Amino acid sequence: MSASIFSSRAAVDFGWREFWVRPWFWLGIVLVFVFVLGLNLLSDRFIPKAAPVQQLIVTLLFMLLNQFLAAGWIRICLNIHDGEAVAFSTLFSSFAAGCRALLATAFIGLGLVVPAVVILVFLNLVTNGNMVFLVPAGVILALALSYVMARVIFYVILIVDRGLGAMASLNTCFAMTRGQVWPIALFWTVIMGVHFLGLLSLVVGIAVTIPLAMLAKVFVYRKLAAVYFSPAAEIEGAS
Repeated sequence: MSASIFSSRAAVDFGWREFWVRPWFWLGIVLVFVFVLGLNLLSDRFIPKAAPVQQLIVTLLFMLLNQFLAAGWIRICLNIHDGEAVAFSTLFSSFAAGCRALLATAFIGLGLVVPAVVILVFLNLVTNGNMVFLVPAGVILALALSYVMARVIFYVILIVDRGLGAMASLNTCFAMTRGQVWPIALFWTVIMGVHFLGLLSLVVGIAVTIPLAMLAKVFVYRKLAAVYFSPAAEIEGAS
């Protein structure tokens, strides 16, 4: 899949159009996430710094809660894209998918972020902090991480949509995005630009751009999935 399968402009147009179909619905979802974020910040004030075990437990619980809500949000966006019924309660209906998504996120952290940090620390010790060596190494690592993240960008959507396990979602997403790294990079650059415009709008615009970005992401996923999971692609993969 070398040619772009989707249009970033069409994805953003879809997100913009669908947001304004039910703006108060999306605002309610954003407020739920803001409420959870507020609880997380509030918990930091009441848990003693000298209680690392409690801090770790609370952090993991909030990570699970966020993945649980994100999975429900993805399900809502998938339903909207597919023309199915939408209900606010769907936001709280994907606990199992949220657990698998948290596990997949942990795999990404252990497999990518931790080794990258270890490599940078090692290079810092070996080169005695010489920036001539550290800056190029940091750039190369950042590009490598960005490449891999572009390949697995839809792993949570695959978990929600296809019911895949943590590792299966990562493997499938890596295969599904083959040849689409540059289009995905362009898409994500456009989305970052949209978020920047939201920040310029007295920050209030973020309440629009966040749902818009999720809808656009689901749009792109559906385009890629339609090709990857097509009967012709399955026959080719099996041969």
